[in-house]
Amino acid sequence: MSREQDQFLRCPSCLRRFELPSRHFPGMLQQCSNCGATFRLHEALPWHEEHSYEPQASPGIVQLQSSPSVALNQNLPPLETTSSAAEFDSGRASAVFGSMALVGLATGVVSYLMFPYLKGPEFLVYYGIIGVLMVAAVHILRQIIGRHDGLNFIGLGFFLLIGAERYLYGIQHGMHKWTYMVILMGIGSMAFLSSVTSMNDGRGGYGVAGCTSCSSCGGGCGGGCGGGCGGCG
Repeated sequence: MSREQDQFLRCPSCLRRFELPSRHFPGMLQQCSNCGATFRLHEALPWHEEHSYEPQASPGIVQLQSSPSVALNQNLPPLETTSSAAEFDSGRASAVFGSMALVGLATGVVSYLMFPYLKGPEFLVYYGIIGVLMVAAVHILRQIIGRHDGLNFIGLGFFLLIGAERYLYGIQHGMHKWTYMVILMGIGSMAFLSSVTSMNDGRGGYGVAGCTSCSSCGGGCGGGCGGGCGGCG
């Protein structure tokens, strides 16, 4: 590699050539004056002589951090290879899925223990609130670890599990009139499933709104029926 090649790198976003700072280190942050992208020095692409037709090196590359000591003070993450970064993302996703499963199971157990104290209308309000919280949690987790559709299906599974538990508890205690609970389960299911497609289309948040409306619907139905929904004796 020639000396000239050693002195130049390329922006990983727009491929603009820029001159390597005289004082540099792998974790140094750079900002491209051409496209505004921010990247670490070790993420820049190599420049080759066959690209000599490109514009001259941009003098406007902003050196965001001038020394390793500054990087340490900013608690910057260490240099990672592509494989190690992928392993980190995979491990983080697995931890989130595992935690979500534990929280879902705990919610199902707590809900079952609360059934003796919840009449039909009260259960519908409780069920609606649980649905809102679950959809909101799924939405937030998708933003944190990526758009994993599995999060939606796990949340939906535990949401329906609570409804199934209520039904099994109800038939053992002489409860009947399950129409509004079934409707609530259906609306909640659509909220979970619609958030999968709506977020991919750039219309995130629809699922949360849908579940909020189902919560208010559940509360209204419970009050109007005099306890005839959600399971009553």
